[in-house]
Amino acid sequence: MTPDYHNSFLLRDELRALGWRADILVDRHYPALLLYSNKEILHMWNVRNANKYFSLFLSLFQYLYFLIRYRNHCYFGKLPNYFRLPKILNRYIESNGFTLHLWLAKIFRNKIIYVPSGCLDEFTKAEFLQFDKGNVCNNCGSWDICNDIVNILNFKRVRRYSSLNIGSGAFESKQFNQEHIRYRSLDLEKWKPELEIPKEFQKKFNHQFTILHSFFDENRRYLNRNIKGTPSIKVAIEKLKEEGFDIELVIASKVPISEMRFLQAQVDIVIDELLYGWHGSMTIECLALGKPVICYLRDESRKLFELNFPDAPTIPIISAQPSNLTDVLRSLLISPEQLKVIGIESRRFAESHFDVAKNATDFARILRNLS
Repeated sequence: MTPDYHNSFLLRDELRALGWRADILVDRHYPALLLYSNKEILHMWNVRNANKYFSLFLSLFQYLYFLIRYRNHCYFGKLPNYFRLPKILNRYIESNGFTLHLWLAKIFRNKIIYVPSGCLDEFTKAEFLQFDKGNVCNNCGSWDICNDIVNILNFKRVRRYSSLNIGSGAFESKQFNQEHIRYRSLDLEKWKPELEIPKEFQKKFNHQFTILHSFFDENRRYLNRNIKGTPSIKVAIEKLKEEGFDIELVIASKVPISEMRFLQAQVDIVIDELLYGWHGSMTIECLALGKPVICYLRDESRKLFELNFPDAPTIPIISAQPSNLTDVLRSLLISPEQLKVIGIESRRFAESHFDVAKNATDFARILRNLS
């Protein structure tokens, strides 16, 4: 239910290979640039110009079909409310977390799996403001749409209906119990250091070092805030150019997710998140490609991750913040050999933590054991 970028597609294919019936349901408003593939996906019916009660009946009929056909329903992001009750009931019932379609799922003995998409799906705004003295929230372009009334209602639904809440290992929600597993996954044959670049995606860079940063800013523009630290990256690059370094900054904001790896494979260094305190999908992809990645890792999150995954190799991500990014970049640029060593460690970590074949097998075992 709503894809987790490429992750959902890759897990779907591996689960199918293991004999599972697996499909992806995509909301009609899902951004096209973030859709890894538009093949073999399902959509909720949208009957235009139809009577609203007839449209509701058709949607409910389709959902009942899903309940019968699929035992496990995995949601990326907030648990939705597909079928709103009359307003007179809404105040008293839905405010306690009740949603008709999730209630029906329980009646049909389906299992709900909840995968938080980010901070607002694991913490209240008030809680996350405590991280780094509010520096994360105060730089977030989603500040105006992050609402604790909405967040808390979602947490009520999660506690009421979810059978499994997946954690990344780096955060511990106070709102619900989590099981930290290797869930985010890649096909390590599609994301690898020796990736062959199709001719139409080959780039010609004219500088000694190319540094990549990506920022998808749709619905993240409140007061020009930037959660990834993009303005600080631009300042650091200009300072280093003034010092004589032959470098180029490439900012990717409109590259389809299905093509991004071809750009990532051609750069020397990748800069991901500088404020959030943990990495995103960009880091996962670039680690698998054997690239040195700079990203701010909060000490508490790093320690929690190591506690949850004691058998994982040391995370090879180079931690930096806006205040020291110039120094961190400079130390890497004057030591090309160091970049090669870090790249090897990046790939080794990806092989241990993001292998979709291993992760799908473990995920299938967990699903089978859900009570």
